[in-house]
Amino acid sequence: MPQLLPSANALVAHVLIEPGQAAWQQGYGPVEHSPEIRAVVFRMAHQLVQAGQRLCLR
Repeated sequence: MPQLLPSANALVAHVLIEPGQAAWQQGYGPVEHSPEIRAVVFRMAHQLVQAGQRLCLR
C-alpha cells in the first residue's frame, strides 16, 4: 500500500526550505499542530500545487 502521508524526514526537509511552514508548525498560542495534522496539511498543499492552485499560507 502506498504511503498516504509524507514521512517525518520529508516534513523536516520541507521546513528547512520553507520558513512559513516552520512558523505555522509552532502554532499560535494555545493552538498546536500535531505531527499528523502537519503531514495532512503538507499533503493537501502538495495536491493543490499539483492541481495548479496557488498557495499562500501568510
